[in-house]
Amino acid sequence: MRILIAVTGIGFGHTLRDYALINEIFKKYPKTEIRIIGYGISSRLFKNKFPLTEIKGPKLPDYEFNYKIRNIMISNLFYPIHYLFNKAKISNIIKKFQPDILISDFEPSAISKDKKSFAIFNFNPNTLKDYGKEKGSNHSVRIQAGYVKHYYEKSNKVVIPTIFGPNRNSGKFFYTNPIVRMQPNELESEKKLMKKLKLKKKPILITIGGSNFGIGLVKKLLGIIPKFGEDFIIFGYPEEKTGKNIKIFRFKENFLEYLKVCKGIITLAGHNTLSEIIVYKKPSLIFPVRNHIEQILNAYEIEKKRYGIVKNLESLDGNLEFYINDFIEKIPSVQKRLNKLKVRGTGAEEIVKMIDRFK
Repeated sequence: MRILIAVTGIGFGHTLRDYALINEIFKKYPKTEIRIIGYGISSRLFKNKFPLTEIKGPKLPDYEFNYKIRNIMISNLFYPIHYLFNKAKISNIIKKFQPDILISDFEPSAISKDKKSFAIFNFNPNTLKDYGKEKGSNHSVRIQAGYVKHYYEKSNKVVIPTIFGPNRNSGKFFYTNPIVRMQPNELESEKKLMKKLKLKKKPILITIGGSNFGIGLVKKLLGIIPKFGEDFIIFGYPEEKTGKNIKIFRFKENFLEYLKVCKGIITLAGHNTLSEIIVYKKPSLIFPVRNHIEQILNAYEIEKKRYGIVKNLESLDGNLEFYINDFIEKIPSVQKRLNKLKVRGTGAEEIVKMIDRFK
């Protein structure tokens, strides 16, 4: 079987969940030929692992903690031309590779209505309806929702991994449980991991997901967290270093080992990170990027069910120290609620079953 996967190169989340999906495919079909189409982070992480074709992706002006449509449009004035070249390149690859399945993970140029293709998106229209009724929506959110709905219409089938478990399938929409790279019980015990990772006590993790949105946030946090009597480990920051109660890593393939032993996590509202947090039942302090529809909806789900603490930052000069102190105090009560949660991280297995039906 030959499978062609096109992966957006913005952030780590899409690439890491496609790793989980590919591993699940190989468990059932070890002789599968995989080819990747990507750019940015997806290109860097899949390079030298699978045959890779690079395309040109959109630019994301992520230097502010705010998703501004105007800035995105200005940064991508020439993207429509790149999009057409990408479509032509992908069409040529399809002719040569002759894939049995075509998967697009949030990569618009690979969207197809071919009967053996499907798109994976994080955007849950049911959550958007609930959010709109309760919170309303601004111009930016409506534009982003329209953009995603446009590509839903252009897709043969749409697979939507959820954070808390699947909704009812409807028409071309198929919902799955969260996708995680490894289940908690597949890792060693917390006691063994603490020893392996050389940790004296359970840390609080801080992760910013691979984009620059969180760089400014971490810079602010670095001036605050030495005041707390906790150990902090930061992932995704470009400068690796060790301080009094701080360790910083650019990237760790064994991130899930740290997640399993941590007492809590401070993060943005990326879908992959929140999926892993919920499956691993870890209390979280979440700072969604302003006006970013995916992050807004992800954080809304967590906040509504009270499985984490969500704070919407108007600026990075806000009450960060107060928020962190409040989070640390509330970790035990949030953990009690999480311990009762039953969520299965089996989304990758469920997608492989979909692939079975395509064969």
